[in-house]
Amino acid sequence: MKKLLYILPLLLAGLVNAQDYNEYQIFQLKALKGVEKFGVYVWEPDALLTSQGITQDSLYVMVKERIAIPEECLVDFADANKIEGSPSLEVEATAYPTADGKNAALHTAVRFIQDVILDRDRSVRHYSAITWERDSLTIIPPHLLSFETVTTLEFLLDNFSKDFLYMNPEMIPDSTSDSTSVSDEN
Repeated sequence: MKKLLYILPLLLAGLVNAQDYNEYQIFQLKALKGVEKFGVYVWEPDALLTSQGITQDSLYVMVKERIAIPEECLVDFADANKIEGSPSLEVEATAYPTADGKNAALHTAVRFIQDVILDRDRSVRHYSAITWERDSLTIIPPHLLSFETVTTLEFLLDNFSKDFLYMNPEMIPDSTSDSTSVSDEN
């Protein structure tokens, strides 16, 4: 039964992920369209995760290996502010022991952040607006933290890659058809 509780969310997420995009989802993803390069930043994991072998460097390597976006599109986070709009992808993982100490609460997040301008006052430019985000909160036994952190972040990165490439099909290697592209009219 416990095994089923761990597998069921992944199965449900897979079903949701397999659906086509609707008009509202495409509207939400428009902030990704036309981004040619972006920085990548991985937050330093907390002590509970580092005690399980999860480090900022190991997560950074995993992100670079997992993300299905051409490597030339990824720049060092420090260079992201040199790109128009300062686009960057942030990856975060945090874990806290539960009150009884038997489990841990694991929060993982992948966010795409870029400069935005307010429509009501175009002189207001807000840095670090989240324009795409997916996250997960899981309660698990501490011995599964390392596995669950990597597995969940891989799933979230796959979602980002899928959404990003849907909005930017020209970045798909050997893309010969623009039949999946999204026009600016949507």
